[in-house]
Amino acid sequence: MFSAEEVLKMAVRIEENGEKYYRRAMKLQKNPSLRDILRDLAEDESRHAQWFNEMRGRLSAEEGEDRWVREVTGDLLQSMIGDQTFSLKEVDPAQLDSLEKILETALEFEKDSILFYDMLTGFMDEGESARALQEIIAEEKLHVEILEARLKALSLQPVDTSS
Repeated sequence: MFSAEEVLKMAVRIEENGEKYYRRAMKLQKNPSLRDILRDLAEDESRHAQWFNEMRGRLSAEEGEDRWVREVTGDLLQSMIGDQTFSLKEVDPAQLDSLEKILETALEFEKDSILFYDMLTGFMDEGESARALQEIIAEEKLHVEILEARLKALSLQPVDTSS
């Protein structure tokens, strides 16, 4: 069973892991364009984590539209989440053997985030928090598009067979 506090901690952790991953991957890249993209993704993840932390702070006030978070408890959420880890474990991009695997792992992080946040929207009333969460989901979907485009560009590059 998950409490509202635990759900928000999970959301923060997902975002913090994404930020760390992007920052580590950024340091491994020589391509300035790719470094810029990874930096931007890391900064977005940092902002998302901050938003979830602020929501956790409001939770203790027990007022207003954030009461939905209190209701995100019990067997329903447990059954929705099941055994899914939702990018809660850290992955070191330096341990991956190709840029393609680095981007594929990042893509899975983003898709996990979207899935988790989509589940949360079902518990929310319309209001400022719901709109803000929809904006975060839209940004995560943009991250997916960016990463998919990079992966597609990689697959179109000719393979160097001169070695």
